[in-house]
Amino acid sequence: LHYPLRRQRQMCIRDRDKRGFIWLGTQTGLDRFDGINMKSFLQFSGRTIFSIAETDSVYLWVGTDKGLWKLDRKTDQVESVTLDTKSLEVRSVFVSQTGRLLVGTTHGLFIYQESAFRKVLFGSNALSSINFITGIVEGYKDTFWLTSQGGLIEYNIETGQDISLSDSKYLCCSAILKSALKADENSFCLLYTSDAA
Repeated sequence: LHYPLRRQRQMCIRDRDKRGFIWLGTQTGLDRFDGINMKSFLQFSGRTIFSIAETDSVYLWVGTDKGLWKLDRKTDQVESVTLDTKSLEVRSVFVSQTGRLLVGTTHGLFIYQESAFRKVLFGSNALSSINFITGIVEGYKDTFWLTSQGGLIEYNIETGQDISLSDSKYLCCSAILKSALKADENSFCLLYTSDAA
C-alpha cells in the first residue's frame, strides 16, 4: 500500500508509540499514521519537526525550529515549553531508559528534572558549535553521547563531567553511533578521518 505524504521532505520518524501510532515529522508539520489513515496536526503547520519522543502514554515531546512543544495525545492540545529563550531550535529530544528527558538545542543541552529544565553547556560560550546539539544516544551507566556541530561529546549525567572531541577530524554520525551502542552496551563507535595523504 502507498500513502502519499502531503508534506515536504521527511525530517524524523518516531516508531510506534505506546498506542501503536507512527509519527512523522517533516519540514512543514507533524503527521500521525494509524496503519490506515494519516492525520495532520494543524498546530504544527509551518514548523520544521526535528525530533519526536514520548515519556509516557499521554505526552509526546516535539523538537522544532521554533522550540520544544508538548502534545497531549488524549486531547490533541499543544503546549509551548520554555527552555531558555524562544529563539532556540530543538534538534534532538531523547528519553533515557530510566525515563529522563534530554533536549538538544542550538544553544546547549537541557535535562528535565523535578518538573524543571536544567541547562548544560559545554564550554563557556552557548553560541559555540560544540553547544549546537544534533543528536543524543544513551551509553553505559549514566553516560550519554551527544553529536554536535562542533564534534562528539561524552557526558556523564550524574557527575556532570564531559569529554569533548571537537577536532575537525572527528566525524559525528548519530545513526551509526546508535547502531554501535545498541549492539554492545560496553563499547562505542568513534569515526575518525585523517587529512594525511
